[in-house]
Amino acid sequence: MIWDNKLLAEALGIEIDFEFKAKGFYFNSKEVRAGDVFIALKGENGDGHLYIESALHNGASVVIAEKNDLNDPRIVVVENTLDALYKMAHFKRSNVKATYIGVTGSVGKTSTKEMLASYFSAYGKTTKTEGNFNNDLGVPITLSRMPMDATYAIIEMGMSSKGEIEKLTKIVNPKICIVTNVEAVHLEFFDSVEGIADAKSEIFMGTDESRIAVINIDNQYAPRLISNAKKYGVKNIKTFGKSKEADIKLKSCGIIDSHTFVKVLYGENEYEYQIPVVGEHQAYNSMVCILAASSLSLNPSAGISTLKDMEIAKGRGEIFASQIDGKRITIVNEAYNASPAAVKAVLMAYGQKFAQSRKIAVLGDMKELGESAQNFHANLADDIYQSGIDLVVCVGDMMKNLYNNLEENYRFGYFINIDEMMNSDILKKINDGDVLIFKGSNSMRLYKMADSLKLSS
Repeated sequence: MIWDNKLLAEALGIEIDFEFKAKGFYFNSKEVRAGDVFIALKGENGDGHLYIESALHNGASVVIAEKNDLNDPRIVVVENTLDALYKMAHFKRSNVKATYIGVTGSVGKTSTKEMLASYFSAYGKTTKTEGNFNNDLGVPITLSRMPMDATYAIIEMGMSSKGEIEKLTKIVNPKICIVTNVEAVHLEFFDSVEGIADAKSEIFMGTDESRIAVINIDNQYAPRLISNAKKYGVKNIKTFGKSKEADIKLKSCGIIDSHTFVKVLYGENEYEYQIPVVGEHQAYNSMVCILAASSLSLNPSAGISTLKDMEIAKGRGEIFASQIDGKRITIVNEAYNASPAAVKAVLMAYGQKFAQSRKIAVLGDMKELGESAQNFHANLADDIYQSGIDLVVCVGDMMKNLYNNLEENYRFGYFINIDEMMNSDILKKINDGDVLIFKGSNSMRLYKMADSLKLSS
């Protein structure tokens, strides 16, 4: 159970004169099932009040709204539904006695969150951010959905501008504060990467006196993050990486099939394990789990055993077989999002994994890179040459800069958008045994083609 009439009444400071027990909490009426709570939020893309009748038809036990035009007793009226959502989130944060683990960073937030959720399930009931609900709307929704008996809460915290992480930190107040890395992402909204590091450091601004900072010591902005953590009063700082100064050290990692085999050293203990995602960058993400658990005096071994079965988030490393005109190919769907660092990591990882196959990277525009966007795209050419990728398809206005900068023998095609590519005859040029790797910002919708090829497999 996540809400009943007594809990909701206390959270909102109102009276509710009917009983209910809800297992679900939604703002999309299509997701509502019998017994769930529906909240009618207003936003740029629509007004949830238009879908109250649909939510009730789907079985909502209670609707939180700003008006009751239907005169239905299941509708609880509040002055402002967004304020109500935040009240519910604060209530859950105050009353669910879980250990809260916050995750931010320029790259790897979601993969790290999924690993942490799998890992901590070995120690108790664990709840996590679903999908990419990591902003000022998604985080309070995540908190409001927490079961009352949760033991661990893994909360992903995203941002695109200064002050956003601070706002989320005030709600979540995490005990474990993780920054996976700092890279050139969201530069459209910042003057420098140092500014991004400072914005990510807002995760350290909580009030838990025993909070712990977890930082990638190999990242070039680690000294700034560590300095900021100390400035905000964090007394316990843990680090991970290859550096001899790291608290947990990556000794080796290798790719076999669709898994990465990892060996790390933590104190005097060496741990070996596997994760069902590919690349050294994923090995870095996995070290966070051991460090977080150990910081809470948990035996790392129990959690390590869960990592091999962790859930792979859609568009973040899915690998599947497909066929085109009888030709067998492999699809890698990394199309959820992209930045220069993320694209490089993916190219290097799959260049190694599929060393014996012809590899075709389908790359879409990387968004929010500011004035240097053209250079960031063009400079991917060097990463491609080093990675072992054989051919490149460029999709989008900005990727034209990469296409023009590539040596001619690497150019496999250029398209203004994914629809143009899907309507072309480029797939006729695919050979049996080829590997297609899709990577780009989500708004480029490269996932459309990856998904269509999955359906045809």
